[in-house]
Amino acid sequence: IRSAAIVQLLLGNVGFPGGGTHPFRGHSNVQGANDVQGSGIEALPGYHGHPVSAAEVRLYQDWKLQGMPDAWNWEVPEWALKSFPALQASAKKGSADLNKVLQVFKFYGWRRFELLWGMFCGTDPEDDPVNGVVICDFHFGTGSTEIVFPRRALDKEIRAAFIFGENPAVTNPNAKIIWAALASLDLLVVSDIFETETAWFADVLLPAAAFAEKEGTRTDGNRVIQWTFKALEPKGLSRPEYWIITKLYRYLERAGVIVIPSQAYGKRVERVKLKAGNRVIDLYERRLDPSASWDYTGGVGNATPIGPIEAEANPRIINKEINYSVMIYDGIYNPIKDEFTTMRRISTLRKEGEIDGLFSKAFEVYKNWGWSWPQNVRYLYNYDSLVAVLGTSYRFTAAGREWVATGETGEWIDEYTGEYRPAFIPGHNFWEPRAFKRRLSGISDLWGGANIMKFIRTDVLEFPEKSFVVQDAGGVRVVSYSEFASLTGMRYLWANDTLYWDEQTASMKALVKRPFFPGDGWAKYKSKYEEFRQKLQAYYQQTGSLKEATLKVIDEMKGWYAGYNFQYPIHTEPAESPDPELAIKYPTLAWLNPHNIKVLKDQPSIVAGKPVGLALIPSELKGESGELVVITTNRLTEKFHSGAMTRNVPLLSQLVPEPFAYIPEKLASKLGIRPGEYVEIVTARGSVRLRAYVTRGEAYLKVNNKDLPVINVIWSFSFQGRTTGPQGNFINPDVGDVVTTIQESKAWIGFVRRVG
Repeated sequence: IRSAAIVQLLLGNVGFPGGGTHPFRGHSNVQGANDVQGSGIEALPGYHGHPVSAAEVRLYQDWKLQGMPDAWNWEVPEWALKSFPALQASAKKGSADLNKVLQVFKFYGWRRFELLWGMFCGTDPEDDPVNGVVICDFHFGTGSTEIVFPRRALDKEIRAAFIFGENPAVTNPNAKIIWAALASLDLLVVSDIFETETAWFADVLLPAAAFAEKEGTRTDGNRVIQWTFKALEPKGLSRPEYWIITKLYRYLERAGVIVIPSQAYGKRVERVKLKAGNRVIDLYERRLDPSASWDYTGGVGNATPIGPIEAEANPRIINKEINYSVMIYDGIYNPIKDEFTTMRRISTLRKEGEIDGLFSKAFEVYKNWGWSWPQNVRYLYNYDSLVAVLGTSYRFTAAGREWVATGETGEWIDEYTGEYRPAFIPGHNFWEPRAFKRRLSGISDLWGGANIMKFIRTDVLEFPEKSFVVQDAGGVRVVSYSEFASLTGMRYLWANDTLYWDEQTASMKALVKRPFFPGDGWAKYKSKYEEFRQKLQAYYQQTGSLKEATLKVIDEMKGWYAGYNFQYPIHTEPAESPDPELAIKYPTLAWLNPHNIKVLKDQPSIVAGKPVGLALIPSELKGESGELVVITTNRLTEKFHSGAMTRNVPLLSQLVPEPFAYIPEKLASKLGIRPGEYVEIVTARGSVRLRAYVTRGEAYLKVNNKDLPVINVIWSFSFQGRTTGPQGNFINPDVGDVVTTIQESKAWIGFVRRVG
């Protein structure tokens, strides 16, 4: 991705709407799953990081005591700076840098989750963050990705799994590993629309509803969120996953299986307090009720359930909850108009005079079709596109005021009028909405303490008796919502929590425009890089084993690629390289990830000596005959992903009745392979036999001045469904990208030979 961005910079294809790179997501709603999972295992929904220490929870409690302030209104306490030195530079109230902004963004997300999920994170008592007991219902630490999970299961670190709508028995690499892992679990529950290969291993199979049998939203790679309407009822006992998960949670809770930390501690009420000068003011008491947040029955207005299944678990209530709990998705529901903005289907451009009217017209962006995060912004890094491309700013009126924009602004409900106003003035940049300001900083809880859990279910808006701290000639006093609204005019603060973005928040653009690479990074690392490669070569010559050489370097240099920070691109070989010289000259990055080290060392012990490891270079495939090849994989249009659905469609099964391997014509001629004949592909993980699809394309790589053929394996088949066949992912390694652990399925080595 970084290399692709460099190419776009060299081409000058940046700085205007439509410029830059545009990577597509691999499946429908992958972006939505990523957003609401918080980028998988690393964060809470909406990319708010999870707690990393008790000290961070104490700092969070102090932030709450200060009235949930934005970064500019937050005073980082002196006692916290030892644990959080990155906050030192802007610790004082009135200043903010990126570190402080991102810390507040994290805390602000936690508070939304606390209020919408009926949970607690902080200290008891609430007014003593330094010495109080730390209680937090959010998880600490990271979990396991799909690639890491199997070996952890085999090591008995994971004992049970719930798998919804995925088929890792086919999609995961190194199939024997994932099959063994699924079989090793004490409990495996699978929910799917067919009995997939993964479901074959399940102790419990729950019948799921297909996409057309349920409703909800999908988010595409452009971050556009659109509502999917239900077309027909689920078959038999099939149910949508939101119904299944809701029922399952409530059953397990009643059975006493699920007990979260606040419940275990016996904390039933949060006493919301706020510091004002030397005083600590009691604002209100919030009842902790995580069970109530799982009640998605009923619904009113546009959230009225559309059928009996939805009456028991209403996705429209869930959608309203996401609107309030996940900050980047704020706007998918308009509580003033009771409108799900994701249901919009207006296929006309906006007009000049409307918010983003000039932008919509000039760049043909249909901003009234669905909704996009953040705040219906369709293009990120859009701070000054109107000026840069069109040579003009844009003056317009909204929410009773005049505005001037230099780029796309998006829209936000105004706390004074309840109408839309431009969100990001004068334009949008990447760090917004993370860099925000809040008019209620130091004044009240989020949404003024309104019971949003109740509101999204009943449309009844309730505030505590008094929950706003004001200072006037009479000193500091606590007033009610109605009095505060009369004093300030902010009658719709419960719709937007009074967040706003101005020139100061937009100043974060300077951080986006920093040099792409630090100037001295490579110069500092180059000598260490040379030493690293020299040691690897010396140990390889000494031992004759690249694996042993690798482990010796890791031990001696206290890590692999020690000191490398990813801020400059370098060429590296995959974990399995076809050429020893290149494997040493351009060492793989793989061993930066502890999971990949586990694969390298044949761990856990139960897999030691089994054919599930790696051949780092061709000589490690001892005794195998055939032609050395680089192997890659792909899916087919007719066989989506694991084939769980498409292999059960008769017409698609006729189109592609079995898997195959693409073999270049030159290689086929050399080995005497004719189209349709079987070939055997041998790797360190074993072998598969597939029919040859002989292609006229010359799929060869020039590797160290040698021509090396590339073959392509289809992997969307396995042992279940209408059509079955050998599984391509049986022979690829389960090493992954060092950051995300996405499987390295596009380049590994093996031998190919004609069968018979």
